Amino acid sequence: MALTREQRLELLQRLLRLSQSIGNTTSSSGAGLSIDTPIFDLNFDLNIPGLGGGSTPSTPSTIPALLATLVNEQVVLSTPGGTVSGTLISVQTDYVVVVQADGTLNLVPLSKIQTVREL
Repeated sequence: MALTREQRLELLQRLLRLSQSIGNTTSSSGAGLSIDTPIFDLNFDLNIPGLGGGSTPSTPSTIPALLATLVNEQVVLSTPGGTVSGTLISVQTDYVVVVQADGTLNLVPLSKIQTVREL
């Protein structure tokens, strides 16, 4: 089942409200979400338009800087192993998180990203 852009944003907003209600906000420019299970730990920032600072954006000069401007947007990332496409929901220190239309989470190491294209 494919989610529409509006459904994805609603899901992200619900996750934000959940993280705020359990006290996991970690950033003044967005909100952090931490999911800890016995098998894995998943931490990411949710940068939702309308929240946080209003600084003037500059031209990104690195792939991580470019990706940071594309959070909550549809992207295609090329890597040596193939392409990953979906909604970019987080840019971390050494990886990004992309949600595919079917809801699958992909964690892509920044060091493996060759090109970035916005859809």
